[in-house]
Amino acid sequence: DTLAHSLSGIAVQLEAVRTIWDNDEDRARSMLDQALSDARSGLGEARRAIHTLRASPLEDLGLTEAIVRLGDSCEERHGLSVQTAIADSLGDLDPELENAVYRIADEALTNVARHAEAEWATVDLRRKSGKVRLTVVDDGHGFDAEGEPPEGHVGIRGMRERAEVVGGSLDIASGSAGTTVLFEVSPWK
Repeated sequence: DTLAHSLSGIAVQLEAVRTIWDNDEDRARSMLDQALSDARSGLGEARRAIHTLRASPLEDLGLTEAIVRLGDSCEERHGLSVQTAIADSLGDLDPELENAVYRIADEALTNVARHAEAEWATVDLRRKSGKVRLTVVDDGHGFDAEGEPPEGHVGIRGMRERAEVVGGSLDIASGSAGTTVLFEVSPWK
């Protein structure tokens, strides 16, 4: 509702700007500045709403089932064979850590589906050597993991930021035989 209200208000403001632009340019500029401010506020609200919507599988299903469904969904939408292997002994994980694991897995699979031209991917989640380890592997054509991503592509940067926020590390190895995304973190609980 807040987003719809913001967009409606912006549309009204822009119509008013159009109406008075030729007669009162200063007032029109002021109204335009207000519309820009409202648009930025609405964008923030949209991002918060998307964040809330995307996190709901964890709340509804728990981490294990949410990851399995993520793989199933990727198979259905993109025709990619996705195998998931999740250890039974992950332990009690902090919700912020679970969210990071889920979102990194989601972004890694999204990248495979959009860019790798892969036939298969695996998602492996387990506890190893006292750390939670998420590994996503594909058989796609790979990319330059060390180079700067193209303009507008923020997925890898977002994964790295999520890893850092929870005190983890994200390593990406990519080549002609595919890509491996490895996220490791010491659990908080």
